[in-house]
Amino acid sequence: MSALTFTASMKAGWNLGNVFDSADGKPFDAEREMKYLTSRNNPVWSKELFKAVFDAGFKTIRLPCSWHNHVINEDYDISPAWFSAYKAAVDCALNIGFYVIINIHHDDEFVVPTAEKLESSWKFMGAIWRQLAETFKDYDEKLLFESLNEPRLKGTEYEWKVIDYSNDTQKAALDAIMTYNERFVKLVRASGGNNYRRYLLCPSHAANADSTLIPEFKIPEDERVIVSVHAYIPYPFALAPIGSEQATDKFDPANKKDTDPIDKFMTGLYEKYTSKGIPVIIGEYGASNRGGNTEARAAWTEYYVGKAASVGIICVWWDNGSFDGDYENFAIIRRDNLEFPYPSILAPLVKERLLTTV
Repeated sequence: MSALTFTASMKAGWNLGNVFDSADGKPFDAEREMKYLTSRNNPVWSKELFKAVFDAGFKTIRLPCSWHNHVINEDYDISPAWFSAYKAAVDCALNIGFYVIINIHHDDEFVVPTAEKLESSWKFMGAIWRQLAETFKDYDEKLLFESLNEPRLKGTEYEWKVIDYSNDTQKAALDAIMTYNERFVKLVRASGGNNYRRYLLCPSHAANADSTLIPEFKIPEDERVIVSVHAYIPYPFALAPIGSEQATDKFDPANKKDTDPIDKFMTGLYEKYTSKGIPVIIGEYGASNRGGNTEARAAWTEYYVGKAASVGIICVWWDNGSFDGDYENFAIIRRDNLEFPYPSILAPLVKERLLTTV
């Protein structure tokens, strides 16, 4: 089976957002560490939730996880209680039948893409992945590892900017991220069990769409490495805060101004990666609810996912549990009663599509 055929079999994907990935800057505290699971106003995950998502047509689940609040010493050993809770979610999802993606998520203060912090960052990142690789080494290939979520120069003017490789600061950041990805792949491959053939996801700076397409970004040379990218495109419709100057609640698939950003991005991924047999997963995407613009969101979803399928790419919807508010309302299932309130959005999300493969 080729790498592109494998990713095609993963079909529609869904993120369990704002649960295991919930984090803050505080140190480990045994009395409060399990409270992170509900700190973003979401209920604790359940088998029933996973089953409802699977039965709706999603066959891939991404389980983002942040680790720094749960390391118990200077060697970054993971709290047994936290690790056990996370492993239970992984096992449950696999037993239901999902492909499962696990990662290092909001640990941005511990993995910093600079030359100065390269080794200290790798001490943390390597320690976490050694534990994950050992624990899951005998699992089959339906479990995938993602090196990092959105590694970036957090808190700087470059945090969300496209990498300019002629800029020394940005060049150093991208070089560091590519080094982390290389070391991650080598660590996993050397860890035994089925990890020698496990599919591994690697992002560019911030997992940014344009920074993934620049010629300087390269993934490790390995036949089972997948490009990981996040793309809320076009930004004014998909992600911009409600009420901001550039925000819009309208999307028209017949309007090239609306569709051109999607077309450009997908064509770029095809030309650089999938046309050459290199798989790509859009690990986060979505269109935020803007006070009832469901029809436009459904049209956007049909266009976006259809375009991705035409270039051999699967997509994993970012669901953070939020339906209403000023920003990032990506929920598509109510986690309390397991209902999908937007059937017109759900339908194109899970629609059976023939992915273009090489």
